[in-house]
Amino acid sequence: MTVKRGIIRRTIVRRVGRNRIRNSKFKRKRHCNSTVTERIGATTDNKRLISEETKEKISKGNKGKKLTDAHKELLKGPLSDEHKKKISDALKGRSQSEEHKQKTRLARLGKKDSEETKQKKSAALKGRKITWDLKATTPEANQRRSQSLTGKQKPVIICPHCGKSGGAPQMKQWHFDNCKEK
Repeated sequence: MTVKRGIIRRTIVRRVGRNRIRNSKFKRKRHCNSTVTERIGATTDNKRLISEETKEKISKGNKGKKLTDAHKELLKGPLSDEHKKKISDALKGRSQSEEHKQKTRLARLGKKDSEETKQKKSAALKGRKITWDLKATTPEANQRRSQSLTGKQKPVIICPHCGKSGGAPQMKQWHFDNCKEK
């Protein structure tokens, strides 16, 4: 099945219903063509084309409907902390495409933060130490890192050219292939 046929078939299933398709003429491939697509109002981009008349009918049908309590709660206003937490958990770990990052950057370009926003940002960062690589570290994080490294022996290596010994990163930078006495 081609991609176009798959999209058309999925649209037909969505519009007509799976049970009706199992026992109907829609099941045959010859019905997955442009006339069926035009009839149900779909495009190959899987977007529905709705006429103004249909929009009027949908609007008329929805007027006066009673909303459920759960739906009313969602439409009420500010979200509860629990709901915010669920949304936050669902969005964590997602990465943005480069295109999206670029669009976000262009949307923010030229906009200045208000004084209130600057104060909030400042308060949020108070007490944090900014390191040379611009990562904010807290005193607790520094304490954990210090405890994890306490008592561990770092390897000491000796340069074969000059005989000096020291920690691996420094020795590799200044000795071995880069030694002055080579």
